[in-house]
Amino acid sequence: MSAYGNFGKYKEACADFWKLKNPGSQATFAGWLYLFDKDSKNALRVFDMALQYNSLDSAAYHGRGRANAGLKKDQDAVNDFTKAVTLDSTDFHAYAERGVSYVYLKQYQQAYNDAVLALSHNPNDAEALWVIAEFGG
Repeated sequence: MSAYGNFGKYKEACADFWKLKNPGSQATFAGWLYLFDKDSKNALRVFDMALQYNSLDSAAYHGRGRANAGLKKDQDAVNDFTKAVTLDSTDFHAYAERGVSYVYLKQYQQAYNDAVLALSHNPNDAEALWVIAEFGG
């Protein structure tokens, strides 16, 4: 599965994932491959599986947040990004992505706060820069 993913063959890698006898430990990786392939629906399904396998997997929460955002489930995305940063407070891109989801929920102060925090650690974060440009004053 990972060999395909390393070469950008995401569909092949995802197909291999479903052939695994115990896919739990590979589910987070497969979920990200689905996101890279712009398939939020299957990514969500696989991240759910990953979190059943390991409920403390911050990368799976982050990925599921992205999948929910891609499906325009913004409150679910906020909840997942919040869980991701609760488990890994150094995941500053999750703050930026949560900020974007807050924008779509019209919660502009929370969006701005997350963008500022994300930019304090990565001044080039595209999502955070967008939030600041749109709603920073």
